[in-house]
Amino acid sequence: MTHRGAEKGAVVREMSLPQWKHNSEKDQIWHMKKSEDDSNCFSPVNGEKFLVRGQKYPVNKVKLPSKRAPYELVCCKCFKSENRIERPCSEIKSLRGFLEREKNREFFILNWLVPGHYTVVNVYVRTGTEVDEAFEKLWTKFKKGDEKFRNERFKFIPQLLSAPFSMRSLINGMLGGLRPVLIGKRLKCHHVTGENYVGVTVDTGSASIVSFVASTMIKQFAHLVANMACVIEGREESELPERIIAAHCYSKVDLKKIEIPYGNGEGNQNREA
Repeated sequence: MTHRGAEKGAVVREMSLPQWKHNSEKDQIWHMKKSEDDSNCFSPVNGEKFLVRGQKYPVNKVKLPSKRAPYELVCCKCFKSENRIERPCSEIKSLRGFLEREKNREFFILNWLVPGHYTVVNVYVRTGTEVDEAFEKLWTKFKKGDEKFRNERFKFIPQLLSAPFSMRSLINGMLGGLRPVLIGKRLKCHHVTGENYVGVTVDTGSASIVSFVASTMIKQFAHLVANMACVIEGREESELPERIIAAHCYSKVDLKKIEIPYGNGEGNQNREA
């Protein structure tokens, strides 16, 4: 089974990807993109669409297209809850069970805490098998690093493909436009490492300006199409070239339609370290 991806002509590979299902009638409303005009959907994005630091960046400051991301998008889910879900891998029972069942695979979990009591969980699985010494070295340092190291190196790269003029003006005026950012230096982040996953939770409400922009974007999310990627910042030649960890696209998502109600009794064990 295949679906059209965010990029025109791209094909999303589903047959080999594990499936995380949550027991809710709204679980499948936010879905993998099926056509170019689809909405309330997500899709993988080729890491080559993003410019990253090249091998000689410390000398020439040249950025080049990344290699393909080693982690591929599995799915995205949006939970609506009274309490913050800072550790989804242990707090969300269905996700915890999914990771336990898929213990022989490696995952990257990117979790966004968004104003309005939303928790947006993005799950990626390791699919890349090629040897990349620079990436593996830096990725291992990140997984074993402390909170300070991770915050100093975790970089977020957004691309706004389609948005109302008012939204673009707001982003340009208040954030100075969209550009790569070491997000742990701007927002509060929580990092976790489990037996078969690495997780990052980003609190968009931890900085007043970002919180205001995020709150405004939520109201117009159904009109946005945006790519986003993550990379660990390379600074030494042995850590370069950089390589995108994972990337995906959100397409015209109406949070009211796709939000999954989440209560306190749905699992709250802490198994993360």
